[in-house]
Amino acid sequence: MGMIEEIDALRKKAAAERRRKEAQELQQRLLDEQIIEEENETAAKKDIGRKTEKQVETETCLGHEQAPEVLEKPDIVQQAGNTKVASLQVHNEPDLLNTASQEQIQSSDQKPLPISFSGLKAKKRKRTVASDIAARSTEQIPEAQELPPSLKKVKPSTASQSAVSTSTSETATKSEANGVFGPQRKPPRSKKETVYKSVEIVDTQYKPSEWYLCTDTNQKFSRGDLQTVAHVKTIIKICIERTNTTGGPEKYFSELRTRIHEMEFYEFLNAIIVKKSKVLEEEGLLQIFDGQHKSLFPWDIVADSEALWHRWMGGELNPSLLRGITTTKGTLDNDKKRISHKLDKEYTKRKSANVVGANGLINGQWWPSRICCLRDGAHGEQEAGIHGQIGKGAFSVVIAAGGYDDKDNGKTRTKKKQPVRVLRAVNKKSIYAPKEGIRYDGLYEIVSKEILNPKTAMFRFSFQRLSNQDPIRYKGEERRPTNQELKERMKIRELLA
Repeated sequence: MGMIEEIDALRKKAAAERRRKEAQELQQRLLDEQIIEEENETAAKKDIGRKTEKQVETETCLGHEQAPEVLEKPDIVQQAGNTKVASLQVHNEPDLLNTASQEQIQSSDQKPLPISFSGLKAKKRKRTVASDIAARSTEQIPEAQELPPSLKKVKPSTASQSAVSTSTSETATKSEANGVFGPQRKPPRSKKETVYKSVEIVDTQYKPSEWYLCTDTNQKFSRGDLQTVAHVKTIIKICIERTNTTGGPEKYFSELRTRIHEMEFYEFLNAIIVKKSKVLEEEGLLQIFDGQHKSLFPWDIVADSEALWHRWMGGELNPSLLRGITTTKGTLDNDKKRISHKLDKEYTKRKSANVVGANGLINGQWWPSRICCLRDGAHGEQEAGIHGQIGKGAFSVVIAAGGYDDKDNGKTRTKKKQPVRVLRAVNKKSIYAPKEGIRYDGLYEIVSKEILNPKTAMFRFSFQRLSNQDPIRYKGEERRPTNQELKERMKIRELLA
């Protein structure tokens, strides 16, 4: 039997003993009252003078204070709510007769007749509330019985056990003192005060940028352009209503998906139209990726709307794929044409690629060339396939068709145990690669390394895609690049032809 079961058994035994004593005292009081009543009736008959010799003999028997006879009194035991007689005890009643009757008893050789309780009936005693409270207050609570040896403290044999048993025994002592029995609680850990060199509260809410708050909406703008931008709010509202009522919002989801892809390349866009349309507020794109109805929208629409919101709210309203990039076209001495791209030094939206993790990128984000990846902090090299720093490991890799023995199965590819950004370029050997340009496909980690050529230090790293990410966007309606992105890519090619 366990400790809790033994303690519970002791408590039940003490309660049963207390109930037995209460029942025993109650039966004793009832029996005393009955005998007193009988004696009173006998005394009254004697005073009237109607007693017969047999009645006198009975009364003297009742009044003898040294009667050796055993008066049978029921000993009441309470068991499971039922009352039953268990044993008999000796009881002597006080003397209520005169001296003459006592002398008659002493001179008589006849033994007193025993008293029979077969005809007695218990008399209910009226008790007031005050007397009931007083009687209960005088009742004594039975003392706690000593615990069995199995529950007593045992001295530990080793120093390590001593530390554990000391803490647990102190807890058990406090529990017993408070009358609480149960499993012992572990002592609370000591809280060490943490000292910070600097503290900064980070606000994770989506808030408008400074340019958005400072834009004056009283300037002139085109109402037609405003309605074109604001129409996306109507489509979002219809998608939510259709999903919550009749269902079947696939057609409107497809329309919303196309609208968001087109909004990325609005050439008439300016700060006034963006703010007047309220497309960046709670009733606009925020409903898709940060609203209460976020779970209703397909995952690719959620990702694209979040990417567009961050781009516009960051002040980047230029729709060109080559924004922030200077393009030059010329003819060499040998009459060969040459086109070159380089980052504009005056472009202020460039991001560093020397960051571990996603670096603010959205799964499926697409660029027409590597220099665009360098501009947005996706990959820090224009030619090399691995970007990293000594002592910090790799930040990003690009999987492309080249002279390396790469194997792309959609799950593998990275240095150190840290997340690495994986981008895929055009590769006819891989079904996961984009048709054109470069696409960001999420975070991976290195799971193994293989030496291909020790002389040239050629290695092959196997990467595994981290969980809790959106799927790779290589097929279906969520495929990247989108039709709108391919059209813009074609326009650039025609300009440079």
